[in-house]
Amino acid sequence: MTFPSDDILLARGKYSTLGRERREQIVRAQKLADTMRNHMLKALIGMQERPMCHQESMVALRACIANWETAWGITEQMCAEMEPLKPLAWGDKDE
Repeated sequence: MTFPSDDILLARGKYSTLGRERREQIVRAQKLADTMRNHMLKALIGMQERPMCHQESMVALRACIANWETAWGITEQMCAEMEPLKPLAWGDKDE
């Protein structure tokens, strides 16, 4: 097998590593979405009760939002780092 040049292989390795981290953040966001959905339902039920209950769900939702923002920022950074690597790593091909 003939391998591409070292520059191309290095770009592909970096691109792949960044892509894996990006996918991990997407999975993280999917889990957060599930958690948020559960806490939203609890909070909604809690609002309907007298006296109101499930206030811990509001605390959890705030933590989820902060965590989501972190995942968003990391994903955005990974995408920004991947873009300039793609032409060298893959040319016109989809990876």
